[in-house]
Amino acid sequence: MRVVVVIAALTRTLRLGAVFALVALPAGAGTVCAPEPVSPQAVSAAARLAIKLRDELERLQPRVAIVARAGADLSKHGLVYSHAGFVLRNHPLGRWRVVHELNHCGTERSELFVEGLINFFTDDPFELRALILVPKLALQRPIERELLQGLGRRLHEPRYNMIANPYSTRYQNSNQWLLEIIVSAESMFLAADNRGDAQRLLRWSKFTPDMIPISGAKQLAANLFRANVRFDDHSEESRRDGRFPVVSVRSIRRYLQASHQLAAMREIN
Repeated sequence: MRVVVVIAALTRTLRLGAVFALVALPAGAGTVCAPEPVSPQAVSAAARLAIKLRDELERLQPRVAIVARAGADLSKHGLVYSHAGFVLRNHPLGRWRVVHELNHCGTERSELFVEGLINFFTDDPFELRALILVPKLALQRPIERELLQGLGRRLHEPRYNMIANPYSTRYQNSNQWLLEIIVSAESMFLAADNRGDAQRLLRWSKFTPDMIPISGAKQLAANLFRANVRFDDHSEESRRDGRFPVVSVRSIRRYLQASHQLAAMREIN
């Protein structure tokens, strides 16, 4: 799976399917989107937040950290941040580059992207704020190595599902990809060369997913109108009860804390 490099910040050709944005199901959702210009005001605001983020990263000086954004309003679920990626201090394409998975325009596909900090915040976010999670150095090193040596591509599943089951390899969403990299990198006993390995490690770990309620009516509407939402990787019990386990930014933070792998956390707005 190739890694796409995004350099220009003035055209929004991607719509990130935020993991829980199921409250509204607009007509035409799931179709390929047309390029939409980003206003100068949006670019300016994204740049101000990106500068604050860069300055904080320069103070912390991690080799690699996790950076999250508030792409959708998840307050009804008690969540703030919808999407996360890795930020690398010394990426071959430049300093402080974000490596993350993005859903392509509401379709059933995703790709891996390398972006600058400004680009990371120009994708029509609900709120301009950021979260930095810095793993301990012993975990930063293998994450950096695996991202630069190709594990990120090997663990990428291009079949995208906004509410992908954390314990299934049928689909994947952005936060799930990131979590599988973390779990694989921290294992000293089994190198995860594929998603099956990563899933076995995840089942042995201290990860606890967030549970997101989705009614039967919304499940039906999503199946009919959204190419990037599927429920067939979840259990019959989840579909019947309308409660679905997902990988949220909060659950990733909780996992790092429970496994004693979180060295620092910062919020920026």
